[in-house]
Amino acid sequence: MVSDPEAVSAVRAVLQAFQDGYVKRDLRTLDAFMELFVRDDDLEVIGTGAIDPGVFDWCLGPADARRIVQVDWEGWGDLQLDVAGARIHVLGDVAWLATAANVTQNIPAASAYQDWRERARSRLESAGSSEASLLETLAEAAITINDTRQGDTHVWPLRFTAVLLRRQGRWLFHGMTFSFPTVALPAIRRS
Repeated sequence: MVSDPEAVSAVRAVLQAFQDGYVKRDLRTLDAFMELFVRDDDLEVIGTGAIDPGVFDWCLGPADARRIVQVDWEGWGDLQLDVAGARIHVLGDVAWLATAANVTQNIPAASAYQDWRERARSRLESAGSSEASLLETLAEAAITINDTRQGDTHVWPLRFTAVLLRRQGRWLFHGMTFSFPTVALPAIRRS
C-alpha cells in the first residue's frame, strides 16, 4: 500500500501540533487544543495506566479525553514524540500512525519515598494486612529504591499510536494509545 504523500504530510502536521500542545501545556489553550480531536462519543484516548474501558486512564468521549490531557499537562512528565520518525499510513479518509517517544520527569528521591509511603499507607489501611497487599507494597518499595538510585531524572520510553479521520478536509484524532513497553511480566494481573 502506498500512502498519498500530501495526506501523510498533513497527518504529520497534526501530530506536530499535538506535540506542540504537550510542550506548551498552556491550560488557557486546552479547548483550542481539543480541536485536534473528533467530537464523537466513540473517541478513545488510552493512557499508560489504562486497564478497563471507561475507567481512570481509558478515556471514552470528548469530555474524558479533555480530562486526561488536562491531567497530563498539569502533572505528567515532558512528552517528546518522534514526529519526524512517525510511521504514518493513509487509506482514504483514515490514517494510522505509530511512533516512539520518551517521557521525562524529575522526581527527587525524597518525593518518591514520600509518595510510596502515602500509597503504602492507603493500600494497607483499605485492604488490611492481606498477603497480597503486603506483597504489592514490598514490590513497589523495591521499585522505588531501584528508581531513586538511578537519579532524580526519569526517562521512560513510550509507544504512541493513533488513528485519525479526515473530516471536511481536516485530519482529527479518533483514537490514541500511550503505552510503556515491558521487559518483564506485567506488574498487573487479573485474578
